[in-house]
Amino acid sequence: MKEKLTKNAGLKLISLLCAFLVWLAVVNVANPVQTKSVEVPVSITNESVLESSNLTYQIDGKSTVTVQVSARARDIYRFSADDFRAYADLADLYTVTGAVPVTVEILNDEEYLVGNAAFAGAKYEVKAPGVVHIKTEELQTKRFSLTYHITGTPAGDGEYAPGQVEMNPDYVYVRGPVSLIGQISSVGIEIDVEGKDSDVSGTASPKFYDANDNELPLGDTVTILGGDISYEMTMLRVKTLALDFQVSGEVADGYRMTGIDCDVTSVSVAGLRSVLANMNTLPIQSPELSVEGATADKECEIDLADYLPAGLELAGLDNTVVKVTLQVEPLQNRVYTVYQEDIEMTGASDSYSYELQGSEVKITVRGLKEDLDSLSPDKMNLSLDVLGMTPGTHTAVLKYQLDEAYEMIGIPSVTVEVTERTAHSSADTASGTEDEEEQKAQESGQSGTAGADRDTEDRQE
Repeated sequence: MKEKLTKNAGLKLISLLCAFLVWLAVVNVANPVQTKSVEVPVSITNESVLESSNLTYQIDGKSTVTVQVSARARDIYRFSADDFRAYADLADLYTVTGAVPVTVEILNDEEYLVGNAAFAGAKYEVKAPGVVHIKTEELQTKRFSLTYHITGTPAGDGEYAPGQVEMNPDYVYVRGPVSLIGQISSVGIEIDVEGKDSDVSGTASPKFYDANDNELPLGDTVTILGGDISYEMTMLRVKTLALDFQVSGEVADGYRMTGIDCDVTSVSVAGLRSVLANMNTLPIQSPELSVEGATADKECEIDLADYLPAGLELAGLDNTVVKVTLQVEPLQNRVYTVYQEDIEMTGASDSYSYELQGSEVKITVRGLKEDLDSLSPDKMNLSLDVLGMTPGTHTAVLKYQLDEAYEMIGIPSVTVEVTERTAHSSADTASGTEDEEEQKAQESGQSGTAGADRDTEDRQE
């Protein structure tokens, strides 16, 4: 038996070696070594190196490295970015180029890696250049006063409005790269008033806004030093008040102020109920609203916000400045012709007859043209007091009644001739008066208003 085992020992060893080589060839053909490229994100370490110099950084270009791994075909699928850790230590920053070498460590499945001649016998390698480029920038810390932005619509149909807001704290410090801090115009919080009809309170995180009040998404590079902001906001009642423009001064002689023209006649005012309870108008008393010596329209601009009582604010007005026109027009003098039938004789005696010397009387009235156009002697309520006059010639002053739109200028005295009536003339007069009244009654329906208008035109000069 021993002879059989040791006989041709060299040949048997050669055969065993050949069998191993055949087995090795078969294994390699069936499960060969392969390579795979994996993109691994690069994390930055040792950031305190830059912070101590008041610098910050951002990665310029790719923030990943390519790792090539070597493994059998049956195992190559196992490897992904999660199996590696790639990091760049800022302590190794080359400030001239901004390059930081990347170090890669295997975290999982290292046992499945095989050496590869292409990697100089290594199981994996980082593909060139194997660095990340860093751009550094100076850090800035800046203080911002907090603002607030209202979102949503309060309860009711314009019955409530947001009022005063108190924030604690009312400022924040913001830290970040100089270039990003420069983009910030304001820092504020948002307060939601949707459906609210009472005071609102809560906390909110500050946000960044540009010059147009658009929110800025600055990411984690810019940080706010501190936590959330607490706030309290008062909800106000809204009431509509008529504008009461209080005009002072006197226009020039011969002119009259005829009115006030303004595009805005009322405003919505928000405030506490106790303040608004007894208010129906908003008085506007300003030196600009003076017509002293004016001979033409006067235009002025009034900022309504300057005339609000304490605790009130305007609601719903984008512009609080309104344009006001104080209207001034010239007065005219017009002469009217008055006949005796236009004058009522008061206190007349049936025993006397009264007659004006001269067929007509001229009187002058001052007023606006459109008012004078509508005036006639029969609307002046002219009268003459003849009580106690005896036969003979008497001088008296006409009495009149005009509203405030008119001013009587230079009303003359009139001469009245008083004569004693005879019994015959009295009877004739009475009979004639009755006949005349009956005739006038019959003709009144025919003549109408047209006759009265013609009479008025004949008497105005």
